[in-house]
Amino acid sequence: MDIDLKQLEVITGEEIDTPDLDECFIPSGRKKKSRKLEEVVIPKRHSKRIIRDAVSISMKAQKRTQAKNDISDKNKFAIFNFVDNSILANIAVDSGVMLGQNDSKILDNIETLKAKELAQSLICLAKERLTK
Repeated sequence: MDIDLKQLEVITGEEIDTPDLDECFIPSGRKKKSRKLEEVVIPKRHSKRIIRDAVSISMKAQKRTQAKNDISDKNKFAIFNFVDNSILANIAVDSGVMLGQNDSKILDNIETLKAKELAQSLICLAKERLTK
């Protein structure tokens, strides 16, 4: 803008006053609009069969992973883990199964059998998941 005014002064030979920037702008009487804070939209997946089933996708994914990782109710073969060691020791003695010479050896062998049973049941569950 200054260059244009200087060129105009050179052409006309008259001196031109440059206006102040504060004088150029006139304040309006309107108030500025304040922006509302926008809420974050959480994506939800609605079921067509169940009315008002607006569960967020992340919650459904968390429930699905918890169900996959839960082994307590799916173990068909982990029966020893739900029975007390002393009861299992009594059953072994009544059945004529020798698990050890003293009580500590018997309890150690029962814990080993429980761990083996749990490992076998987890292997079986993994095979079932692979075949699905």
